[in-house]
Amino acid sequence: MVIGRLRGQKLGTSDNPSRRRTWLIALALIILILLPPILLGGRQALQYYNRYRAARFQKHLRLCQWKLKANLNFRLWYLYGQDDGTILFPPDLKSAFLESEKNLVPGSPSNAIFLYCPGSGTKPGLLSDADEWQDYIYIDWSRYYGAEKVPDDYPLIYDRRLSNHDGKGINVVTVGGEVYWDPDAGKLCSFALWHPEYEVPLPE
Repeated sequence: MVIGRLRGQKLGTSDNPSRRRTWLIALALIILILLPPILLGGRQALQYYNRYRAARFQKHLRLCQWKLKANLNFRLWYLYGQDDGTILFPPDLKSAFLESEKNLVPGSPSNAIFLYCPGSGTKPGLLSDADEWQDYIYIDWSRYYGAEKVPDDYPLIYDRRLSNHDGKGINVVTVGGEVYWDPDAGKLCSFALWHPEYEVPLPE
């Protein structure tokens, strides 16, 4: 009997509407106090993350452009450039760098490091297998021009995938050595459209 009355008292206490209302008000006040800082902190964290991604994107973009101009384009002209201002284009980048690798000082990094884009996350493999993993597309203009001079503004090397730069575009280096950013690969696609005879490979 006593136990029954005690249980009844507990049940009655827990079901007290005024006490429940007090708890709900207190909980609402706690939420109102804590929610703004949480939302503000989340917004700031998102802003910091977006700034980080933008800075990383620009860093990889500049490194890729430097690699295209200073390493790939310059080296091709150094290895295959002629005195009359023309270039004897190698059949592919792998062939070009396999040839120059013969002259590397022992212990030097492989030329394979020149064939990956800093923004892609690709890990360079063997130079002999570069066709499978390299991050750039190269056009052998000698197939169309032979030993004649190729227009300087024609694309020579460019990103193999849009994903190299977060799907926003590609870097392109021209025969004349100019490097430019091509949003959504629009300029390259237009070139391929206007010159179907060259069968220009488009980035993935």
